[in-house]
Amino acid sequence: MYLINVLPITYLPRSQNKSLLYFYSQKINPHCLIWASFGHRKIEGIVISSEPIQSKIAIKKAKFQIKPLGKIINENKVITQQQLEIFKWLSEYYFNPLPSLIKNGLPAINILKKIKLEDESFISRKNKINVLFGDNFPILEKEVKKHLKNNGQVLFIFPNQIKLEFYLKNLPNLANYIAIFEKKSSKKILNLYEKINQVKIPIIFGKRSAIFAPFKNLTLIVIIDEENYSFETFETKIHYNAKTASFKLAQIFNADILLITSSPSLSTYQKIKTNNYQTLNSIDEIKNLIKPIVYNISLKQNEVFSSETKEIIKDTLKKNNSILIFNNRRGHSPALICENCGYIFKCPNCDAALVYHQNESNNYLMCHHCGYKIEAPNICPNCQGYLMKFIGFGNQKINEFFKKNFPSIKTAIFDTDHLKNLNQEKETFLKFQQKEINVLIATELFLKFLDEVLKIDLVVIPLLEQMLVVPDFQSEERIKHLFDDLSTKAKNFIVQSFDAQNSLINTITASNFYDQQLEIRSKTFYPPFSQIIKIQIAKSKPQKLFKLSDYAYQLLEKNIQKLFSQEKWHLSKPISPIVSKIQGLYLKEIYWRIEVNEKNWPEIIKKRNAILKLLPDEINIEVEPLTLF
Repeated sequence: MYLINVLPITYLPRSQNKSLLYFYSQKINPHCLIWASFGHRKIEGIVISSEPIQSKIAIKKAKFQIKPLGKIINENKVITQQQLEIFKWLSEYYFNPLPSLIKNGLPAINILKKIKLEDESFISRKNKINVLFGDNFPILEKEVKKHLKNNGQVLFIFPNQIKLEFYLKNLPNLANYIAIFEKKSSKKILNLYEKINQVKIPIIFGKRSAIFAPFKNLTLIVIIDEENYSFETFETKIHYNAKTASFKLAQIFNADILLITSSPSLSTYQKIKTNNYQTLNSIDEIKNLIKPIVYNISLKQNEVFSSETKEIIKDTLKKNNSILIFNNRRGHSPALICENCGYIFKCPNCDAALVYHQNESNNYLMCHHCGYKIEAPNICPNCQGYLMKFIGFGNQKINEFFKKNFPSIKTAIFDTDHLKNLNQEKETFLKFQQKEINVLIATELFLKFLDEVLKIDLVVIPLLEQMLVVPDFQSEERIKHLFDDLSTKAKNFIVQSFDAQNSLINTITASNFYDQQLEIRSKTFYPPFSQIIKIQIAKSKPQKLFKLSDYAYQLLEKNIQKLFSQEKWHLSKPISPIVSKIQGLYLKEIYWRIEVNEKNWPEIIKKRNAILKLLPDEINIEVEPLTLF
């Protein structure tokens, strides 16, 4: 008789972040696939270990009920030791339930039933981290070939599919060695999984989930556009950053890391400055490319474009040149208010203004948080007035301007309201590239196509202030990356602002931008000098929200004081986010910042998790959140 330790493959709450015990008549090989009863249902699981039991009496005397194991589904290994290590690390670092991570990261059960993997020791080596500025393919190819020696494997992690295809096209000499890591439900995943594990595929191209592939001899991880925020997951049940996870994966395999960037993240710049990361080329190779040409033009509130911008647009179109309007606002106008009484049309489910949209059949107001939608009203429900005012401007309003003032030119809107899949995105981009579209009004959705662009004659950001609606310590850095990306492709680059002397533009275009930001963040105790944990409380009744959020704050403060020195942390009191109610739930947020100390980091994480475990499951916890508020 054996005691079988099983890791369930299912989504579980944090309080059930543990393996399960069953008994079985014989020893079972570790890392094989089984099914067992779990409450009133059957679940699949992975065997972690098998320990002999002296007698059945020991099972009966156990403090909790130990059930018999159901059945072995696949007696072969379905997960390698290295895969299990990265899952365990992600669970600890991001405070995610391990079963939920396994469920999210491994292939579908029907694939796991057929998989046969092997573990193998790999060559011990000292790993290093390098940075490559720009898409320098000759240097990159040289590095990859060096790491393929001795049956090595190289993993490329991309922020999106378009960047992946761009690299595939520009590395023709490596094409025969490359395989693309498929979605976990793909029909090709079984063959791909086993070939990666057998080292029959030397180079793997993939996005976030590629870090979970069953490598056997990983020698190099290449992270493309390391500053890109798409490495962060958006799933509600789990949260992690694939770039951060790659560093742990490299540590597990003693593999090198190569960060490729044209606009380094602040944390990468800091590591370069302190000689923790080595550079393979000079940053001067891209500095000449990314200096933005900025026309800082004041703007009257009721106009889409100032008179100066209009003249430049007119001149550009007269020459049949291309224009990109970068505006990260879907719809026509971000808000609709009554001019008579100031009433703002808001969502009944969320504390957010309804966005005004236009289409051919009707005009409507829509909540971009919960999807609530109503026909656009003609009168104010508060004062019965009929004078309505549009606040701000979305992509449809900008398109309206061009249709009115330049009726003969062709325009297109590049956002998720108008383009529903990647094929439609590619089709619209191709038309813009071939000048079948004169003016493209785009959100961030377009940025992944910039590598395919040679030059854009004119790039305009209509309103800088509209990009700063939500305060965040990373705002300057994000706008810096945006400016760098757009200005590398722009012949002319205009940024409009209500403030003609906007200090932000001077800040992000300054030659010492990174050093200034590091100094500010050091003084204010923000990353990379601290780690942020976002604790969100949601309740349908305000009084219950106040009670639970106060309880959470007092619980955290009391226990943090016991385990951490006062100067090593900061805990905010419960605050309301910018949108304080979403889908009928009122929200409060608490932000806990802990000093980053690499020497003692494992011990800090252990203490941090011991405190976070005290919070009930209904409270959402996000380690290193993508955004605040």
